[in-house]
Amino acid sequence: MPDENGVLTANRIFPDIIVHERGNNLRNLLVVEVKKSTSAVSDEHDHAKLQALCWQFDYRHGLFLRLSTGPDAQLERVQRNWFEGPAIENP
Repeated sequence: MPDENGVLTANRIFPDIIVHERGNNLRNLLVVEVKKSTSAVSDEHDHAKLQALCWQFDYRHGLFLRLSTGPDAQLERVQRNWFEGPAIENP
């Protein structure tokens, strides 16, 4: 969880999905957090974590998805939030 300054304070962070090249921070492409629509937990925690991952670990993009679930689930109800990391030149 990021602290009040947006700095990640946990020793290990486990995003739901990452797309990167191991050992090469210039190729940290995408970090994704996914939550079901039935979750009562606020999205703010995941948003803050994605922003911090983008800036502290140079992920180019972050994506938050809140998936519509249950018998009334619809693709149109999927919530998407994009987060941008720092621009990296010549990856």
